[in-house]
Amino acid sequence: MDGHNVIITGGARRRIAKTLSGTGAKVMIANLNGEMAVETAAGIQQETGNECHGMTCDVTSLTGIQSVVDGTANAFGGISVAEVEAGNPGDAPARRDDQLRGR
Repeated sequence: MDGHNVIITGGARRRIAKTLSGTGAKVMIANLNGEMAVETAAGIQQETGNECHGMTCDVTSLTGIQSVVDGTANAFGGISVAEVEAGNPGDAPARRDDQLRGR
C-alpha cells in the first residue's frame, strides 16, 4: 500500500489502520470520538513509523463526511482508498465512490 492515502472509519479502524500503515499507506482514522481517533493514530504511527492521523467524523452528517475528506486530502495530498465501516441509518447521507474521486 506504499504511496496510498487511506481514510478509515468505524469499529475495526485500529486493526485495519495498523495493517495498512505497516505496508506503507498514509492513514486517516475518522471516528465520532475524535480524541480516541487521534490517540489510536499516534500509537499506530509510533509502531509503524508511517504517517497516521486521527480526527472526528460523524458519518451520518454530510458536513462531517466532507470534513474528513477535506482533512485527509489536505494532510496527504489526495485520497486513494476509503474504507468505511460504520452504521448508516436509512435517512443519513451517503457518499458514493465517484463523489470522493479527485480528492
